[in-house]
Amino acid sequence: MVLFVGCVVKMKAVLVVKKGGCPEKDFCKNYQCCTKSGYDSCCQCPDFPCQDSILHKLRIRTFCKFIGQYGEEKLIACLRKNESNGVIYHYPNSHLGDYDLESEEAIYHLILKGK
Repeated sequence: MVLFVGCVVKMKAVLVVKKGGCPEKDFCKNYQCCTKSGYDSCCQCPDFPCQDSILHKLRIRTFCKFIGQYGEEKLIACLRKNESNGVIYHYPNSHLGDYDLESEEAIYHLILKGK
């Protein structure tokens, strides 16, 4: 559970930046942009997804879109449910996990339905 909690905190720091506490926020393009623009998350920006940011990662971009569509609490609830059913956010010693799939549709399906 500790790994999951850490990942959600990092994800929220980028995607729901006003609630962030990420130690990298001073250097994070997404955090700086949203704070300057008054957005709570990247998905509120008309330029979403921007280039040259963490949003180039399909998993992160899809999570952000999911938050825009269903809300932050729904994403967290789905991630918790999936984790309890064996879906892995990050494999040990890696930044990749079960959510690193080939398409947005496949990631949405995994978020909503699990394995």
